[in-house]
Amino acid sequence: MISALSTAHPGILLEALPNPVFVKDEQHRWVLLNDAFCRFIGHSRAELIGKSDYDFFPRQEADVFWRKDDLVFASGQVDENEEHFTDSTGRPHVILTRKTLATAADGKRFLVGVITDITERKQMEEELKRSRDELEHRVLERTAELRRLNGQLQEEDRRKTEFLNALSHELRNPLAPIQNALWLLDRSDETRWEDAKAVIARQIDHLTRIIDDLLDVTRIARGKIQLQRGPADLADLIRCTADDHRGIFVARGIELGVTVPEQPVWLDADRCRIGQAIANLLINAAKFTDRGGQVKITLERRSEREAVVRVTDTGVGIAPEFRERLFDPFVQASTSLDRAMGGLGLGLALVKGIVELHGGSVGVRSEGLNRGAEFTIRLPLTAVRA
Repeated sequence: MISALSTAHPGILLEALPNPVFVKDEQHRWVLLNDAFCRFIGHSRAELIGKSDYDFFPRQEADVFWRKDDLVFASGQVDENEEHFTDSTGRPHVILTRKTLATAADGKRFLVGVITDITERKQMEEELKRSRDELEHRVLERTAELRRLNGQLQEEDRRKTEFLNALSHELRNPLAPIQNALWLLDRSDETRWEDAKAVIARQIDHLTRIIDDLLDVTRIARGKIQLQRGPADLADLIRCTADDHRGIFVARGIELGVTVPEQPVWLDADRCRIGQAIANLLINAAKFTDRGGQVKITLERRSEREAVVRVTDTGVGIAPEFRERLFDPFVQASTSLDRAMGGLGLGLALVKGIVELHGGSVGVRSEGLNRGAEFTIRLPLTAVRA
C-alpha cells in the first residue's frame, strides 16, 4: 500500500513536515501517520493505525470528522476549516485542518489531512476581542459620562444665567419704591415723611434678606458657616416660628395649623438656624398656596433618636421631574411660576444645607401639580433634659 501511494518512501515525506499529518482510507481508518501527529494526538502509531476517530475522540467530535471526510471522498474537493479536538489528556484544541483526496496508482483513494494547531491564536483573538469590547464599553461609558457632565454644565450655565436675570429683577424691584420715597421726601411736607421712611425701611429689609440668603448659601457651600449649638426645644421653636410668620398667612388668606407635642423635644442645635430652616419652609408653603388653602406644620418624635417635622400644604404641587432638583440652589428661579411670585430659589437650598449641618435630612413628597406638597425635616435628638 505504501508503494502505491508514492514512489518515494511516504514515511520519509511525512516526517519531513512539521505539522501533524495523517492518511485515511475510504473506511476512515488511519493508514499512515507522522510522528508529529502521534505526539499531537497523544497516542502511539501502533495504537492508531487501523483505527478511526470513534476509537479515540468524543462522539460529537468524531461525528464531525467523519462527516467532513465523507464530503471530501464524495466531492474530490479540498476541504479546509476549523475543528475542535480533544487530546488524550482532555485538553481542548482548535485546529485548522486541510483535507485533500489522493488516488494511488492502483485506483485506491486516500484522504490526506494536514493539521495546524491554532488554539493559542484563537485564544489571543478572543482575548483581543474581549479587550476591544471592554475598551469600546469604557469608551461608551466615558462618552456617556462626558455627555452627562456637558449636560450638567449646560444646565448649570442656564440656571446661572436665569438666576442672574432673576437677581437683577429682585434687586431692581425695591429700588423703584425707594426712589419714589426719596422723591416724596424732597417734595412733600413732614406729614408724608413717615410713610416714605416706612417704604424705604421695608425695601431695605427686603434687599438685606436677599443678600443674607446669598451669603448663607455661599457659606454653606464652602463649609464656612459656624453653628452656635446648644440645647433647643424643637416644639417651642416651631410654635415661636409659626407665630412670627402668622401674619403672612393671614394676609394671604391661608389657614395655618400647628401641631406639636406638649412636652419638650430637645435638640443639640443652633436655634436661630433651625428656626431659619423652618421659617423658609413655611414661607415657601405660603408662597405656593392659593387664598383659602391650608398649611400645616407638625412635629413627631419617631423614636428617642429622631424627630420629624412636616410642612404640608394644599398648594400648586410639584411636577415629578422637578422634585430631584428642588433643593439645588437657584432652581426655583428658573420656573415661570416662581418668577411670577418672586424669589431666587435659595430658600429650600438653605433648608437642606442647615439641616444637613445638624446631621439631619430633608425630603419632599407631592402627588403632582395642583395636588399640594409635603416637606419633611428629620433631625437627631439629644437625651431628654430634666
